[in-house]
Amino acid sequence: MALTNAEKQARWRARRNALAKEAEAMRQTRGRRGRRARPADDVNAFVRELWDFQLDYSRRLAAWRKLARFSDEDRDHLVGALHTTANELAMMAQELAGFTSED
Repeated sequence: MALTNAEKQARWRARRNALAKEAEAMRQTRGRRGRRARPADDVNAFVRELWDFQLDYSRRLAAWRKLARFSDEDRDHLVGALHTTANELAMMAQELAGFTSED
């Protein structure tokens, strides 16, 4: 069955929008500007970025704790923020693993 002009246009718009989303995601991904990378390179870049962030933050927090005294309220806020971030990361991991779905 031949496609109507409206169907062809809808498919073209869907492809254009998908490519635009992909281009935006790549633009926001550090180190992947202006080229299409192999998926393994993208995964390695995301893993490296996450690992670098975790190491850097852990080191800075340890150094800061040696220099500063937290009030109970400040410590509670920081602990809450760390727990919230950990929960969000766990949810991302579960979604990526296929345990949850937003569909």
